Amino acid sequence: MGLKLLDDSINISHVMDNFIQPEDLEEWPELTVLAVEWPLALLARNEDSIQLSHDGVSFSFLETELEVTPHVPDGAVRFVIRTPDWQVPYAIFIDDGQMRVRAAGAGEVMISTSRRDLSATEFFARRDNVLQVVFENDTLVCAPARLLHPVRDIPPFDPVRLQVPNWTGIDITKESQGRTRDTDSIQAQMIQVVLSRGP
Repeated sequence: MGLKLLDDSINISHVMDNFIQPEDLEEWPELTVLAVEWPLALLARNEDSIQLSHDGVSFSFLETELEVTPHVPDGAVRFVIRTPDWQVPYAIFIDDGQMRVRAAGAGEVMISTSRRDLSATEFFARRDNVLQVVFENDTLVCAPARLLHPVRDIPPFDPVRLQVPNWTGIDITKESQGRTRDTDSIQAQMIQVVLSRGP
């Protein structure tokens, strides 16, 4: 590793070309929403200790789901918290570089943990409880409002670095050297190229 770190011929910017570069958002990307996901911190907890209730009817965290609802052109991602008995609508807006969850109807879901009872709006406003929004094209928006999107238009390697072998005397229509070890085959030529580079 030390030799690579000290090697000035390695261009760090080229190494990082394919890294995902987070982008801070002021508005949602113009992509189709596929899912709204629970906060990662919530998934790491004991699910039995989390209860969601609405109008006096409670369910454990395992019995609830987040379901994306049809897009409304008002700058929000809309979803419902759904259980076997009820569903409550919510909307996520990007406000001042943060994802903000707001109730989209008259009621609220109460989320109870071993420590406290909070409305869903209050719960998702906490730093460790921010929802994640999954879009098409492998795109994710996570806290606070960062777009993560793999770069797909960068070539896998720099074509300038390609080296064209010397095919003089080689029949490029003959791939395998075969049992007779034909020296004018592509395979025989490439074996010689590899051998010439050392043991």
